[in-house]
Amino acid sequence: MRRSVSVSQHAVLASALLLLLVIAPTRGAQEQAAPPLVLDLQRLLFETDRRDIQDPVWELTPAVGKQFVLVPFTVNPVERKTEIARPPINLRGGRFIGFMVPEPTDQGASFESPIDFAMFTDQTPGALDRLLFTPSEEEGWQDGPGFFDPSFSDDEFSDEGFPDPGGFDIDDPDGFGEEAFSAKPPRLAKKIYLEADGSVRWGMERSIASAELRPGSEQNLYPFKLDSAMLREKEPPRAERLTRNDGESSREFAERRRQQQREHRAKVDEFRALRDALRELPEQFSEPSPAVIYAVVEVREGEGLSLQGPPPMPWKLADADRELLARAAQLGGRGGNGQRQVMAGLGRLAGSRHAVDAQAAALAVLKGGFADAVEENDPSFQLISKLLVSDDPTARRIAVYAVARAQTPTRATARLLEIAGQAATGGDREVLRLAALRSLFAIELANAEGTNYLVQQVNLALADPEGPAASRVLEELLRAVGGSGAHGDFESTNRVRVVLINRLNFAAIPEDQTDAVIEAVLRQAPGNDVAAGWLDVRLLRSDNPARVTRTLELLGRAEVVPPISEAIVRAFESLIFSVPLNDEPAPDDGTLRLPGRIAMASTNHGLARALESAEANQQELAWAALRHFRVTPAENGSFGINGSDSAIKAFESILGRGMDLDATPATLVDFVDNHAGTEVGEAAALGMLRLLTDPDIDPAVARLAAERIVGSRLAFEQVLTGLAPTQQLTVVNALYTQLRGDVPLVAGLIAEPGGGLSRWFAQRLAAGELPTGRQWAAQLGGPTAGGEQQLLRWAASEDPNTASAAAAALASNAGGTADDQQRFAQAVAAMTDRTEESVGQAWSALRTRLYSQALADAAGSYKLVVTLTETDNGFSEFDLSGGQGGTPAKRIDLGTVELKASGTSISLSAASIRVAVSPDRLAIRLQSLASLRTLNNPGLAGLPLSQLDQPLDLVPQEDGAWTGTTQLPDGRELGVALEPAG
Repeated sequence: MRRSVSVSQHAVLASALLLLLVIAPTRGAQEQAAPPLVLDLQRLLFETDRRDIQDPVWELTPAVGKQFVLVPFTVNPVERKTEIARPPINLRGGRFIGFMVPEPTDQGASFESPIDFAMFTDQTPGALDRLLFTPSEEEGWQDGPGFFDPSFSDDEFSDEGFPDPGGFDIDDPDGFGEEAFSAKPPRLAKKIYLEADGSVRWGMERSIASAELRPGSEQNLYPFKLDSAMLREKEPPRAERLTRNDGESSREFAERRRQQQREHRAKVDEFRALRDALRELPEQFSEPSPAVIYAVVEVREGEGLSLQGPPPMPWKLADADRELLARAAQLGGRGGNGQRQVMAGLGRLAGSRHAVDAQAAALAVLKGGFADAVEENDPSFQLISKLLVSDDPTARRIAVYAVARAQTPTRATARLLEIAGQAATGGDREVLRLAALRSLFAIELANAEGTNYLVQQVNLALADPEGPAASRVLEELLRAVGGSGAHGDFESTNRVRVVLINRLNFAAIPEDQTDAVIEAVLRQAPGNDVAAGWLDVRLLRSDNPARVTRTLELLGRAEVVPPISEAIVRAFESLIFSVPLNDEPAPDDGTLRLPGRIAMASTNHGLARALESAEANQQELAWAALRHFRVTPAENGSFGINGSDSAIKAFESILGRGMDLDATPATLVDFVDNHAGTEVGEAAALGMLRLLTDPDIDPAVARLAAERIVGSRLAFEQVLTGLAPTQQLTVVNALYTQLRGDVPLVAGLIAEPGGGLSRWFAQRLAAGELPTGRQWAAQLGGPTAGGEQQLLRWAASEDPNTASAAAAALASNAGGTADDQQRFAQAVAAMTDRTEESVGQAWSALRTRLYSQALADAAGSYKLVVTLTETDNGFSEFDLSGGQGGTPAKRIDLGTVELKASGTSISLSAASIRVAVSPDRLAIRLQSLASLRTLNNPGLAGLPLSQLDQPLDLVPQEDGAWTGTTQLPDGRELGVALEPAG
């Protein structure tokens, strides 16, 4: 009969409290290598369902009057092989049995949130601030540093590989039966080894104290491997000597003997297979490092646990207290049977002069969620109050944490935090008062009638020189209010915002905290309506001129997070709304960085007032700060700008004021550009064009506008296409003059209504590109005869600008240089009889010369290549420029030829292949494809080249090749290419 070993829950809980006796390393301490095994407080205290020690091989039985305690340890990485022969713990009177490596599926499946105990023991400055205001992952508890620094042996051991201990299945090699052997290795070992690769290794033990082998079976062979006597019992005895029965014929007797021999031989074969399987079983095992490893310790029952060591030891925990803590952690403060006894017991521990007693009570309060249902002056309130004024700082911090992390803040939790603050000293006092305010904010914002009381308390906190920093108070209030979201419907949410914006008394903030408050507001103003309102009403419209000036100074020095990475913006938003800003390190250069633009949602905005200030310095500072703002209609018009029309008017008013100044401020360009993608986007695009083209604008500002237009997200396409042709030309001329110094002649065609160039040009600008003259020409005329006809018609225009631009486009598309374009444009302009025919004649002569010149420049050695591509239904998927479809092309290399150019004619060194300059476009015209046969290449055999009676143009590619394609009568695609031989 299998026996299970009961592990006393009392002993487990008692062992858990052991780690409270050891001082955890503080966060401020010098970093040290983590010990390989760290006692796991969380599992010891709260893992209540592990009552049996189940090992596939060993069955443990405690001695009379004793019990087993499972002590869990988490495993830290090691830099080298490390032997662990003893657990890093000393239970007085206990005996170490061995380590248990749990199955991979059994590593704390029922275990709840871990607790970083070190965060409660950390007494360094700012530790309590981090504890309360830095949210842990999913608002839960974090794993932290260990509680024991164990002594261990780091002796080197064999490099011999340890086989994988996973389920070891052995099939019958001789096929003597359907059943196969299997083996599950032992999980108990007297020592374990930690490897640098993160694995844990252990060996098979021949004996373990207080343990017996389980019976061996085909399902687990390891007991047979460990116990030869158990194996011998499986060995089949000699076959019984048979005698002939009375009346049994000799034939029947012989058959019975044969049957006996067959059965005996099968048993012998099965035993041999078992023995062979045992020889193959590994004796060393390895697994990836598990989440937890247990030390099995045998201790006496009923005597409690006595622990010796450095302060706060010695300490003894009675069995009754173990049960009390377990019940408290499960029962919490929610009532039920035994609640009175639990509260009385925890109260006794909380008032104990021994530090660990108070810490144990505080942990039970935290784990049991006592603060979640606490009410003023109820038993839970009295218990937590006692812990909050405990002599032990760790117990106090655990209790504070439990209250601060209550699921729903209440007046009771706020009152408890006030009690904690009153009992605290130094920096902790300020932190706790801030935590109490955080709780108050959450309570009152959820209360429709609580806004007045909230404002009263905030104003008291802002004016209190002994209270939390005013910037921290405002940050916590903003965190509670949220960004542009709402508590409830719009009307109630807007009412709260208006009250918070208009009734907070910024004038009462101590003068030495002004900068910190302004910076806190500025950081959050881009994403929070209330912060933006404070900036507008309480700072920029302050009755204190010095405060207005200082706000403008800090705004002028601030920088916006570059929009190159949304991840950076999200990181800033996380900092703003999740953690107190003052707790974050300042940028290395000391610059205040804003996570976006600030909404100017009022026609009477404080910045708009400052732009017209009678004080010259303040006005100058306001224009410098303008780059951080954009005009935005408030939600439902709640703050003064009612809809897009009013927003556009407000925008145009500011733009007009800036352009009317004697010296146009450069920040006006930033302000205009801030409106990309907003309701004011088209007005802003038009405004940017005004800054570019207005003759009275400072040239430096016009150049800055030009630089900003290229790549801007403003709506230039809609605006530019709506301008008159002459205005479009003015914009183009200004852009090229500012950024390139000269304007491509071809760009003059933007004023031609039939060209459609204004939309194309705006799209190029949005892509961050100022097109070259060649790009303009290619967009309009293209390298085809049809495109040239349109350009010829424009070149014959009576308008001199259009004629010159079209002439330049013709020359550009033929490969002409800027000088070629200029000369042809001048020639066309000088014609007394400028008709389409006369321009065409002049162009024909120039085109031939330009094409010949381009081909002369291209003269040299080339590989002549033919490609053949199979196509579906006669449609090729092959592109000679380098791409190919689903069917690879067959490549036929015809050798190297020399391209020669002389005057207006060209030729190949393979004289039988006739080429000429294409009259229609820049191309090498292959006069006859059939002439390729003269090269006598076998790859061309069978190709119906003689049926192709049309010439083939080879056009230039970016890689220097000249390529062309045509279709064979059978539907295949034939490609011809001249590829540079060098």
